[in-house]
Amino acid sequence: MRTIENTRGPLDPLRAAAAIEDASDRDQIFDLLLRAARSKLGYAAILTVHADRLRGWGEASSVELSRDVPSFESALALTSPAVGPIATGESFLDGMLDQLGGSSRCVMLLPVCVRMRPLALLVGHRGDELFAPADIADLFPLLDAADAALARVLSTRAMSAAERAPTRADTEYDLEVIHEESRVDHRAALAEHRRAQAWPEVAATIRELIRDGVDTGDPGEEEQLELLLELGSVEAERLGRPEAAIQVWRSAQAIDGSDERVLDALEALFAKLGRWADCVELLERRVALTAAQAPRITMLKNLAAIAREHLNDPGRAIEAYERILAWEAGDTFASAQLEELYRARQEWEPLAAQMLDRASRDPDPIAASAALAQVAEMYEHQVGDPRAALLVWLTVLRRDPTRISIVDELERLARAANAWEEITDEAATAADALEVHPVAAAALWQLVGTWARVRLANRERAIRAFENALRVGPGDPERESQLNIELAELHEGLPALAIEYYERALESRPDALAPRVALHRHYLAGGHWAELAELLPRLIDALAPSAQVGVVVDLHVELGGILADHLNRPDDAVRVLQDALALDPKHAEALRRIADVYEATGQAEALLEVTEAEVDAAPLAVKARRYADIAAAWHEHGKLDRAAAAWQKLIAIEPKSAIGQQGLARTLRADGRWVELVGALRAQSVQAPGSYDRLVLLELADVLETKLDDVSGATATLEEITAREPDDPAALDALARLHDRAGRLRPALDALERLLAQTSDVRARADLLQRVAQIHLTARDAPAARLSLVQSLALDRENPRTREAMARVHLQQGELVAAGEELRRAARLSTSTDGTLRCLADAAWLYRHRLGDAERARECLHQILELDPAHADAKQALAELLHDNREWESLWPHLEAEVARARVDATVAPAARAELYAKAARCAVELGNLPLA
Repeated sequence: MRTIENTRGPLDPLRAAAAIEDASDRDQIFDLLLRAARSKLGYAAILTVHADRLRGWGEASSVELSRDVPSFESALALTSPAVGPIATGESFLDGMLDQLGGSSRCVMLLPVCVRMRPLALLVGHRGDELFAPADIADLFPLLDAADAALARVLSTRAMSAAERAPTRADTEYDLEVIHEESRVDHRAALAEHRRAQAWPEVAATIRELIRDGVDTGDPGEEEQLELLLELGSVEAERLGRPEAAIQVWRSAQAIDGSDERVLDALEALFAKLGRWADCVELLERRVALTAAQAPRITMLKNLAAIAREHLNDPGRAIEAYERILAWEAGDTFASAQLEELYRARQEWEPLAAQMLDRASRDPDPIAASAALAQVAEMYEHQVGDPRAALLVWLTVLRRDPTRISIVDELERLARAANAWEEITDEAATAADALEVHPVAAAALWQLVGTWARVRLANRERAIRAFENALRVGPGDPERESQLNIELAELHEGLPALAIEYYERALESRPDALAPRVALHRHYLAGGHWAELAELLPRLIDALAPSAQVGVVVDLHVELGGILADHLNRPDDAVRVLQDALALDPKHAEALRRIADVYEATGQAEALLEVTEAEVDAAPLAVKARRYADIAAAWHEHGKLDRAAAAWQKLIAIEPKSAIGQQGLARTLRADGRWVELVGALRAQSVQAPGSYDRLVLLELADVLETKLDDVSGATATLEEITAREPDDPAALDALARLHDRAGRLRPALDALERLLAQTSDVRARADLLQRVAQIHLTARDAPAARLSLVQSLALDRENPRTREAMARVHLQQGELVAAGEELRRAARLSTSTDGTLRCLADAAWLYRHRLGDAERARECLHQILELDPAHADAKQALAELLHDNREWESLWPHLEAEVARARVDATVAPAARAELYAKAARCAVELGNLPLA
């Protein structure tokens, strides 16, 4: 059995009866009857009675039946309730009745009458469940209530048929009084009057038809509604009687109080007559009757405009706009109007609240921040609440972390608010939320630390705040230095920690004076001589331009004494003391100390120069014995060129000297002289016992490959090793890599297979197998590659390179979905960010360009940007994807950022910049932002 679905909730019959007494039109009465019936039955519908048929009302409007249903006609004729089957045995008719429960054995029929004349039939059932009339007896009294209410509604409509205003006698209209005059064919007369444009006669004839409908039910209520609409138009537009038109249209509301045409007509006429109060009341009624949100909002906007412009009632306009925003918080027009009204009435607090709400919904961070800034100033200057102003400024900083100057505002407002505990808590919460914007977060944490230290005397909290500022805000040397000084001062009782923080402060700002002075004090107290030796020159440089000469000289002398007495650095001591004497040649302490140092030792490099010259002139035996020491000394002093020259002198004397060859190689390596190092290593390998040194050859191959990009030379060197030791694992591994790099795939495979033969470690074998597969892939031998990769996965399923290579196999063999899954798995398994990004980028390309799966491509691109927000290719691909899918709102932030970058990046080609501007303009158009476009 198929029935029409109920959409209104049930209503207790007693409550329905009370509501029917207050109903103002037929539709309200019918709706209340339905809801009461549904409280007793599972299903109920109303059929309106017409001369030749029954028509469904409301939700049952698709039902239309002829007057051939015996059970229906019997109930209408007797005008009394009935319970029983309604099926007729005629298949076509029963198919129509099936919508009303025709196959049920138990159906309720309640005739709805006015003075014993049936207007409608209420039909209901409980599906296949049986019930007795006593089970629904609560519904029967509703028929009497409906009879009286419908009589009242019809009486109102009958009065509208009179050409004069209603009198007391009209209000006591008796429906049982039927005109005894013979009826004429009013419809034909009406048609003739319309053609002749005889408007008074048209109005009179319509009134006759309405009286006929009230008396006899013909025309029916739907036609009466149409006639009343026409009559009102004739009265208003043709006969110039607007008051009569209003009376007629209000009478039409007795049939259907929610008919949009009636309401539109009344509203237009009220507006034309300047009856703005009536217009507002009508709009209020329309809002109450309208279920859909969009038209309700439009009506309230009209209501607000009328109240404001014609009734001088800004309070009512405010109420209307507030109701709109309660339904549609993002309505920008209502929000703007409400703000204007609040501002005009100087209602600052609700204005601030409204602007805060609007800013919270504004997708444009610049506009939102500007609105919040206005709110903050309003709280400070109009409301006089500096605490609230400070909290709003914190929100502005969260929205626009580039506005670091806000921190100065916070400091000023905090003093005015004098609520340090609360404000410090709020600022700390904001700083924590801003940690993705390091500069702003650091500035705010620094402010929190200052408040905690100075205002709250909370040392531990200040330390935590300053440490947070350091943690989140790298890159600003001035701020880092100041924060470290703050932390050092807070740890003055712990000298080791204080020194650490002062050192960090100096590292951030090498030119800063304050941390140098503090460190000088702490180093002296703790006997940190090496640190003092490093610090004092920087302190001298900082003081020299402004301090007295005597102070600078004393520091030089102090440094010289430390170098000589505590650090055993006499040469440095001599240099520093000479600087002191240059400033004050008669400085007694400087003279004494430099004399002591000269007495103890001389200048080391000068001594080396003299010593090497002496050796150059010495016999060969002396040279062979001394050049190694001289070279080592030069190397120790960082004079690598002099060290190399000394080693070469030794080799020239003794070409087979292992010490000389090794020393020269070590010096050339330290000096980055790679070409010369290659020669030295070759010579060293030849001089080795048996003319073979495996480690030297491995180093030589590495230098050729990594420093000189000489793949052929490196390969030849490694083959020297494998010629002697065919299974040398390091040589085989490097050979495999070099052959693969040079495109020699077969030799590369041979080397890897030899490595496999001697490798037992499971993970190492798995990695070798994936390298074999990579070479097969390069040769476009996908089956062989797949076989190697399967073996690799059997050993190590978590090898990301194996997964990535398997994706390439799937891709070569057209297994695109499997390739995408492997790439994403490889990305998850990869232990390096570069590997993860590479796999995700390949997967995004595959999903987008080969599989047409925009959603998965988007997921991969988002993952890339989470790892590397500046990844240019991912940003461009995501923007193109959003553009192709016409996801303008999501696309706009990407385009906005790219446009901003293109405006300042001179490397962007003009054509690329023009294309980017065109895309951004298109996106702005699609978003409705034509000025920006």
